[in-house]
Order: sequence, then C-alpha cells, then structure tokens
Amino acid sequence: MEKVWVTINDKSISLGDLPLLLDRYNLLPSFLRNIIEDEFTKEHIPNEEEQKEQYSIFLKENKIDNLENLNHWLNNSGLDEQRLSKLLFDKLRVQKFKDFKFKSKVQEIFLKQKSALDQVIYSMITLNTIEEAEEIFYKLEEDEISFSELSSSYSIGSEKDRNGLIGPLEMGKLKKEFSERLRISNPGQLWPPFKIKDFWFIIRFEKLIPAQLDEALTQRIIDDQYEDWINKQVLPLISEVRKLKDSKLNVKDIEGGNAQENNLNQIPNNS
Repeated sequence: MEKVWVTINDKSISLGDLPLLLDRYNLLPSFLRNIIEDEFTKEHIPNEEEQKEQYSIFLKENKIDNLENLNHWLNNSGLDEQRLSKLLFDKLRVQKFKDFKFKSKVQEIFLKQKSALDQVIYSMITLNTIEEAEEIFYKLEEDEISFSELSSSYSIGSEKDRNGLIGPLEMGKLKKEFSERLRISNPGQLWPPFKIKDFWFIIRFEKLIPAQLDEALTQRIIDDQYEDWINKQVLPLISEVRKLKDSKLNVKDIEGGNAQENNLNQIPNNS
C-alpha cells in the first residue's frame, strides 16, 4: 500500500494521488511551469548587485519602508524572509533567462508588429438605427454641431461620457472594421455610418501615435515571447499527466461531484 502523504478529514492522500489532484484543482499548469522555470533558468544566476536591485524594487512596489512594514507584509503573505529571498531570486533568474533567450529578437518582432502596436485616437458615435446615423452624419458633414456635442447627446455607447473621444488604443486591439478605416485615415477624416452586429457607428480619425520601442515595450515583447514559449513546454506535459492510467486516485471520492451532478440532473426544471 502506498504511503500516506497527508490526511484531511479522515481522507488519506498519497503521493501517487498528487498528479490528478493538481489537475483536479487546476494547479497543474502553474506547478509544471515552476518546475520548467527552475530547470531552464538554473544556469542564469544573478549577481549580488542584481539581487540588491531586485529587492529594492520589491520594497518600492509594495511601499515597504521599514522593518515593521516588512514583517507585516510577510505575515499577511504567509512567508518569511528566507522564502521571500528565494522567490525574488527565482523571479530574477526567470528574467535573466527571458533576456538571454528573447532580447536579441525584440527589434525584429517590433518591426513585424509595429502597425498593430501603433496607437490611435478617434471620436465615435454609437447608434441603434441607420436613420439616426444618417441624420447625425449629415449634421457632421454640414458642420452644424460639433462631434463632441452630438456624441454626448445621442450616442448610446460609453464614449458619450467622454464627448465621443476614444483612445489612445493600439490598432491591434481594435475591431477590424475600425482599424481598417483608421489605418488609412487622415487627421479629421469622417467615416460614413457602418454597421457591426446590431449597432451603427460613425467615427472620425483624430491622431496616430506611432509605437516607440522604449523599455516598457521591449519588456512587453520579451514577456509575450516567453509566455508563448513556456506554454509550448507546459501543455504537452499536462496531456501526459492526464493520460496516466495507473493512478490509484479514486476520482469520485476526491471530487465528490458525480453524485451531486446526478442529483442535480434529477431536479425538475420549472422555468
């Protein structure tokens, strides 16, 4: 019989139960991710200066400026100083690995993605019917009333609270019906009403803000590339764990869910 690892409310759990339990409680992805990170970053050791800087950043981010505040933070987080140091050390190792693996590719990726990273500011009016949209578009063309006044008075979208102004937003995060128009617009260009699902939209291009490869965007590109990479490492392992056939875990006992599901299915629907 396999050795009991822990007993909870007379329920004995062995080490062999852990893989499926981690999956059952959706802890498996983060568990495997941590193992992979520990393995791939073990050669990327931060020096003393880097560790001090990382610790200073942690204190600043959490507004900790004295020992009392630090101890309070540790108690609330269920950590001690040794565990905190290990967490910060591991975080720094991961960052060094990210830089090692992806930083040299940032410029190339930025150039490929730049059109999607460019930001745009535009004005918008959202309406229910084509009749309303055409009437308001005519007023805009004739310059009878300002765009901001018409949006705040007639728009049914949240932009009415901002006088119709939207952005700055990245082109890549806009619906294609918007980005396709705005990408080829000149400042002040007004677009005729167009429909998306049940609503009609009138938009006016205001300003383009070209993306700049600054420190924040560099880190974002590195992070995005890293997430793609590590997901490709984790997902096959999750599938492998789920294929295990020799586990002694009694899923029904652990989940306690099958009987409940059966009972729920027997409840008549009176709606």
